[in-house]
Amino acid sequence: MGWVLAAAVLLSGCRAAVVELRRPVKGPVAEVGYIDPGGGHVRYALRGAKFLVNQRRRDALKRAGRHCDGGMNVRLVKEWRQDDVETPYNGDELEAALKLDLDHYRLEPYQHLLFDCVREP
Repeated sequence: MGWVLAAAVLLSGCRAAVVELRRPVKGPVAEVGYIDPGGGHVRYALRGAKFLVNQRRRDALKRAGRHCDGGMNVRLVKEWRQDDVETPYNGDELEAALKLDLDHYRLEPYQHLLFDCVREP
């Protein structure tokens, strides 16, 4: 039973976050097709074991692919590493940090992926 809990904890850290999505914009007539095929911005944490980081990257690319469905592929436009500010979601953790007069923000390294949806040739 303990291994099930350990697996659930490990797999919960294998998620990427969608920062922004641009929906496809069709032209005024059907012959024009898409004016903007859409795209977006996803990120994933770089902290942790290498296999977890690789799983997060696969999840980020999968989320981008789901957004670009309908015969479109994902094209990475820009990729960069950035330290983002994270705040704890747990109210108890935040309260303890404020009582001790500590800074409750944490800098965490994230990989950002900016992508466009492109039509298959």
